[in-house]
Amino acid sequence: MTGFVYMKKYLRRFLPLSIPVVFFLLLILCSGPPLLMRKVIVFLCLPAGIVWVLLSFAIFWPGLPKLHRIYVLAVWIIYTLAGNPLVGNRLVRPLEAPYANNTVPEKGLEYLIVLGGGTGADLAGGVQLGSAGDRVMTAARLYKQGKVEKLIAGGRSITEIGQDRDLAGESKTIWMDLGIPASDIITFTEPRNTEEEIIVYRDYINSLPNPPQGVGICTSAWHLMRAEKVWKKHGLDAVPVASDFRSRPIPFLTTYLIPKKRGFADIQLALWEYLGLLFD
Repeated sequence: MTGFVYMKKYLRRFLPLSIPVVFFLLLILCSGPPLLMRKVIVFLCLPAGIVWVLLSFAIFWPGLPKLHRIYVLAVWIIYTLAGNPLVGNRLVRPLEAPYANNTVPEKGLEYLIVLGGGTGADLAGGVQLGSAGDRVMTAARLYKQGKVEKLIAGGRSITEIGQDRDLAGESKTIWMDLGIPASDIITFTEPRNTEEEIIVYRDYINSLPNPPQGVGICTSAWHLMRAEKVWKKHGLDAVPVASDFRSRPIPFLTTYLIPKKRGFADIQLALWEYLGLLFD
């Protein structure tokens, strides 16, 4: 009898932990078809999901001091929002929305400037498209369509292990592989960030013997607002050309309640741009 009483007391003490158990079961069961249910389970088992699960149980852990419980709850809320793809999507959308109709220039451009960051390097040191590779491909498509006469690329990565990477040269390599002649590609390897790029491009455009018949600047849609602010500040007259959109509407799914890479990436990207708009 003593053992039964002890067990009953023990179960009662840990009864609050049933709340997160029920929550996660409902999260899985309400996710929809079996394929989505499996995705929810997998995301809960990945590192970001495991941390979320542990924090959820920590909120209801028996014997935890009230103040500590409040701290854990606050961390859980921040972590949940920081990795939520729906929140990230909402934050990125205001950056991209003004450029929804700027994917193709209304008039032909003599020069299209492509801001760096659209390329990467493979393990053998070869060139590949990066996460913002649509910048490079958009420029190539516009050239092939006859919308652009010459392409300008710049940029240098200073965050790599060992020697830095020539982002301008990487873009040129991809364009030449796509059949664009080297004579129609201009590169600048010195700039290390957007502002340095804009200054170099402005100086080049101003040095031309005749004013160009249209200049465009192509970059990711989420980056265009800050980039446009910078090029206007430095007196460069250019048409924004958007690429690499990330805030297309996404449906509400239970899997999006779990913090994940997409949420963390979009939120960090958006906040980086908002801070740049504030301080540039």
